[in-house]
Amino acid sequence: MPGVPGAPPEEEVQAQAAKREAGPAAEHQIHVRGIGVEGWDGTEDGVGTYENEDALGQIFAAFGGFVHASIRHRIADGQNTSWALVTMADAESVDRTPPHCWHLGLHRERYDRCGQARWVRRR
Repeated sequence: MPGVPGAPPEEEVQAQAAKREAGPAAEHQIHVRGIGVEGWDGTEDGVGTYENEDALGQIFAAFGGFVHASIRHRIADGQNTSWALVTMADAESVDRTPPHCWHLGLHRERYDRCGQARWVRRR
């Protein structure tokens, strides 16, 4: 609260309120980058191999309860920078998911080990 000594900054208060509104599912999400890199045809409307919920479900269900994926198709500066928020059933499923599954556009040889690849930010 502004003006109250020892109170958290307004940004922190807003972030905590947003997390409460999102509910427990937000704590079971994985931000997955690079979903549009593999298989993209280079066009504005083209999509990558992992730019659909079924493909992401096959990858992440191996680590626990896959609930759903929210896909964001994005082309920026001629690059496919699409990403997804993958919601898992519980925190344990998130913890079992190896970090190399969090960025599906980095290393082609890693796809076969997860479905797959590397790097993400847990929410």
